[in-house]
Amino acid sequence: MRKRLPVVCLLALVALAGCSLLFPAQGTSAGAAGPDAAAPDAGTLPPTAADTTPATGADTAATADVDTDSQGDVAVDAGGTDAGCSYVCNADCVCLQDGNGCDVPLCAPQSCAEVATQLAKWLPKARPCAGTCQTLEYPICGSIGCFQVPVGPGPAVAVVEAIAQAAGKLGCPQFHCGCSVPQPAFCFAGQCSFCPPDCGGTCAELGAALVQEAGAAGYCGKDSDCATFTTDICGVPGLGCNAIAIQKSAKLTGLQALLASYAQQKCAKAVCDCAQPPPPKCVKNKCSFGS
Repeated sequence: MRKRLPVVCLLALVALAGCSLLFPAQGTSAGAAGPDAAAPDAGTLPPTAADTTPATGADTAATADVDTDSQGDVAVDAGGTDAGCSYVCNADCVCLQDGNGCDVPLCAPQSCAEVATQLAKWLPKARPCAGTCQTLEYPICGSIGCFQVPVGPGPAVAVVEAIAQAAGKLGCPQFHCGCSVPQPAFCFAGQCSFCPPDCGGTCAELGAALVQEAGAAGYCGKDSDCATFTTDICGVPGLGCNAIAIQKSAKLTGLQALLASYAQQKCAKAVCDCAQPPPPKCVKNKCSFGS
């Protein structure tokens, strides 16, 4: 299911004036400009892996962390002050601000190259997970934001959001509207990932992701919205017996990729004698084979 973090929506209200509405959403295909782009430069996003290239003197000054912890990382405090913010900028630079308008202890980038450098550092810190992942999309402006990354629930997400907001103001590539629907994000091996292309979880993780994606594909308003999707899986709670009830117009890219990975890893152990399922019905806005 495509989820938007509440703080992103607040961020979008701040950045709305800078959103481009020149690019209409592209059909129904899943997939968009993702986080795993080329090496950081003035025109591309960085890969999600940490950038180990030493920064130049100019970049160090412009993108330096301020108010760091013992490991040299930004100390992002989840608490708050009377004003609702946990940090007030006291650095010799203009600090970034998150979607709530609170200062982030990181100097605002002055160029798209600096944006790429900051994202190379902070995207990997926003991806750790323990089961729950979401898609961070920017901007939110009546279309689909072209900056789409899988993130977990940690405090580093607020820093990534702040960098994205600054990138939008600078007019950096990919920080505009008009891209296709983002792929679903799942937690594999402790890291949030888009599937496809990264569907390499364990059997347990893939099973949980399949249940999540099947649930997301099952929303309905009436019986005629529902259809039967045949699988080779049985014995997994939430996935039916060789069939899943889904919405007719559901986007199946993520579900099909997960099923392919599940089969490739030979995760399906049970052999079931499944009866032909009845026609699916819409029960409490959920496609189901039950009454």
